[in-house]
Amino acid sequence: MVFFLKGSTIMDEFSGINAFFNMIYHHDRAFSRALLDYQSFNDYRQWLRNHHIEIRELDMIDEYSFSMIRPGMTIKDISMLTHTNLQEGLQRVRSFFKDKIFLFLIPGINKEIKDYSFTGVDYIFTISKPFKQEDLSFLDPFPGLLEALFYADEWPGGLIFNSQHAAFYPLHSISQAKALQKRIDEKTMFNKEGHSSFIYHLSDLHLGPKKKLKAVSNLLDSLDECDQYAQSSHQKQVFITGDLMNSPNTKNMYQANGFMTMIRKRYKADITFVLGNHDMIVKGLSIGGRQRTKVIAYLLGEKIKVIEKDKIVLVKIDSNAGGNLARGMITRRQLDQIDSELAGIENLEDYTIVVLLHHHVFKVSKSDFLKIQWREKSIFGTILDKSKALVDAEMFATWLQQRHIKYVLHGHKHVPYFMNKKGTYYISAGSATGGLKESESHYYSYNVLRYDYMDKKMKTCLIFYDDKKKAERQRVEVYLMEEDE
Repeated sequence: MVFFLKGSTIMDEFSGINAFFNMIYHHDRAFSRALLDYQSFNDYRQWLRNHHIEIRELDMIDEYSFSMIRPGMTIKDISMLTHTNLQEGLQRVRSFFKDKIFLFLIPGINKEIKDYSFTGVDYIFTISKPFKQEDLSFLDPFPGLLEALFYADEWPGGLIFNSQHAAFYPLHSISQAKALQKRIDEKTMFNKEGHSSFIYHLSDLHLGPKKKLKAVSNLLDSLDECDQYAQSSHQKQVFITGDLMNSPNTKNMYQANGFMTMIRKRYKADITFVLGNHDMIVKGLSIGGRQRTKVIAYLLGEKIKVIEKDKIVLVKIDSNAGGNLARGMITRRQLDQIDSELAGIENLEDYTIVVLLHHHVFKVSKSDFLKIQWREKSIFGTILDKSKALVDAEMFATWLQQRHIKYVLHGHKHVPYFMNKKGTYYISAGSATGGLKESESHYYSYNVLRYDYMDKKMKTCLIFYDDKKKAERQRVEVYLMEEDE
């Protein structure tokens, strides 16, 4: 039996869908956070009724009982607090939906999804009203939704999923709808092949202090969940844009090396990194002379790296070159050296050039959902520059345009940021081990980019914010690239 469940208001319908699947897929804290007030709770109960889903135990919770529930509580805690058999009721619903196959029909950015008909699935959910770019910020996305978010550039489309698998298919035409129906009939809908590869962009880990060990563990938990959906026949790439260490002593160097070895094995990934200002600071002073040369030789390696299978050329820039560790500087001399090395690559026009550096090229700003002004901590008693960007930013930006370079990845400010400036995408990663605050929480953050190796273009950038304090709390922002072409 197929239920076609159609919603008209984007965030109302999406919020109901998201809360429902967080509920049945055991993301209890994420589910309880979706019901922040009694009105939201009533709206969700009405959403369930509209979709012919009965949970009697939810209907037994009155306003007084609800007032005692706190965000982040487990279902067990809520059951005890409200004197209901909610845990038992949810288990009944979860058992019923455990083996069901769902199809979620998703509109595009300013594009409606057509009224296609499908058979062979148990439940079909749809949102008819198109998304806008400002809608693409998702709190606690349910398991499986990441698959659709990675392919947001291909919306409208259908996310088909169950408790174990998920696959997204674009639905722009009747022929694509027929192709998906054929896969459903042949039960091959989860055997999807494509031409995408994935890049994990990490930055500012500041390894060294013991407190970072727990942060690394949290980061790995988040990456593990993400990795289920960032699947490709091509090797995963991990780009780290500086500040691997809090300071470059021997112990921290070994710890940074151990972290990268673990990431390489865990995700079968290739790792590329550049140095940050913390990788160059010892007791408040920048490394100079032989010691600086030794650190760079040990950590940085080559300036140009070719990823042949993806047809990507990585340019690794030392933005500590001018000695201004707070603002960063590149120097004309370094760019001339890079030009010389690029000239040695045959058929360079067949490759996509991606630049990695540590310092931000232009000023960055926080996402709207972060409520209080973020502050950078003092480092060895010195307050870093909070507003000014790269010393030679104009010269560098001109060089990028002359080289037709479209992708620049960096870190430094611990603030995730996405900007398209004159055709070049400047993408900032936050701290992968924490450092970004808002009124109620403290976040660690990283980016995941999807790259189409047939088109040789980046397609989407997902910015992940994971709460250090509240389990399972995550926000994902989605940005599209190449949409103007």
